[in-house]
Amino acid sequence: MKKRILWLSLLVALAVVGAGCGKQANSRSGHQDGQSTKVADKTGNQQATATKAETPKPSALTTLLSPLMGKNAEDPSTQSQNELTYSQFYYQHNNWYWRLSSKAQKTIVGGKITTLNGDSGEYKLTGKQTNGDEFTVKLTRYSADRFYWIKSSAPKFNRAYVIGDTNGSWATGAPTALVGTWSTHIYKPAPSKYDDAETLKKEPYSRTRFFISNQGIDGQKDSFTPKYTVYDTGNGWGANDATTYKQLSDDTYLLRTTLNGRLFNVYKVTLKNKQLTVVGSESDLANLNKVSSKPGQAFGFDNSAALHLTSKQLDNWIDRHLSDFNRDPHQVKQASFMADTDKQGRVTVDVYDYGRDIPVAPRVGRFRVTAMGVLEGQEAGDTTWWPVSDDPTN
Repeated sequence: MKKRILWLSLLVALAVVGAGCGKQANSRSGHQDGQSTKVADKTGNQQATATKAETPKPSALTTLLSPLMGKNAEDPSTQSQNELTYSQFYYQHNNWYWRLSSKAQKTIVGGKITTLNGDSGEYKLTGKQTNGDEFTVKLTRYSADRFYWIKSSAPKFNRAYVIGDTNGSWATGAPTALVGTWSTHIYKPAPSKYDDAETLKKEPYSRTRFFISNQGIDGQKDSFTPKYTVYDTGNGWGANDATTYKQLSDDTYLLRTTLNGRLFNVYKVTLKNKQLTVVGSESDLANLNKVSSKPGQAFGFDNSAALHLTSKQLDNWIDRHLSDFNRDPHQVKQASFMADTDKQGRVTVDVYDYGRDIPVAPRVGRFRVTAMGVLEGQEAGDTTWWPVSDDPTN
């Protein structure tokens, strides 16, 4: 009997101990779950209260400074004692700020911008630094330039900053894939308030070419008559003597040009599907095709089909442009074509008008095709050759 009571007591004791252990285990598990939830809540609260990028409110300052946002490196041509500085415009707490900094001095000058004055590319910015001192700088940026100038009298400096350049490092020359002549097709430009009816009648079409080389970047916009005859040849876009570049991504580059060591211009270009686009520029610099591996070819194409014309095809090409070549009207009643060869071995074609009731048929002009496939014309009695056309299908 005593043994039975002893065994019963032992079983009760074991049951109580087991229940206690289970309760303790459940308590630990509940405590751990509660801690995980708390951490998640904490993380969630941090994300909920994180500061989001502010959208600048519409204003004259926003219009001017939004394209300049970011930390932009100083151009090599204006660096003093090889000290690289950075200019940064940013928007925070419903205000615009500017900061000039360097690795050595961190913040040199800057603070909240309070006033803006000026227009047409030249502006005066006034602001207040964190210590209460005022600062005044002159900001210069014309149209869609991809760089801007900051000038100050205290501290004294006049520096250029390239939009999109974050480290001030540039490679010499231009990328091999970009070197050459790029061109649009002949197109009808959008009407301009500067055009008059007579101009649009004489030269309704245009074509733009863009030249990239290691020695500089240039371009030319030419106009054409209703028959696609060259009417006027454009001027270059400014002398520059060196090219450097920076690759921003697989297909995007910054191209920088200088003149006598001074920053001249910066282009941002993309090369996709063998077509070049100058970003942020006019529509006539979009989707350009490479027409020559040689820069500076205002007219003509590499491997031009014009170099393989028959005599009949060449005569027909000339005939289509007789009435308006060299910007002059020509009334030709009955054209006659006579081929010859010049001292360089090129074929030349003299055109006479046999439709006039005179003893000697007058010569209308002389024509030839250059190595780039450009049909050039020369007025009778003149020694100057002018481009007429470079497309034998027009």
